[in-house]
Amino acid sequence: MTRDCEDGAMRDLLPDYVNDTLSAAEHAKVEAHLRTCADCVAEIALIEAAGRAYPAPAIDVDRIVNALPGAPRISRRPFLGSRIAQFAAAIGVVTIGALSVFALRGFFGGDTTDIK
Repeated sequence: MTRDCEDGAMRDLLPDYVNDTLSAAEHAKVEAHLRTCADCVAEIALIEAAGRAYPAPAIDVDRIVNALPGAPRISRRPFLGSRIAQFAAAIGVVTIGALSVFALRGFFGGDTTDIK
């Protein structure tokens, strides 16, 4: 029956220790811990055995990056051309203003001179 080291943070570092991806300080910390912890030494043996039994394929990062599509082109042309959009906005403002005047006149009975 195997036991687990009670230092969970140290156990989390063991796979990176086996793969040699720890910083120098973390590597030294794990090395010091391994001198006193038989559970972690056994865990490392298990991780190494699993790596030999199920090797990870090599990943060609450069090939993957080069296969990615480029960034989409962004059109610099303004929406519907700036003149057309400005004209449409001006027509909209004038129309809303005219409708507001007609609505107020109709609401107040057609004569707005006696509004108090």
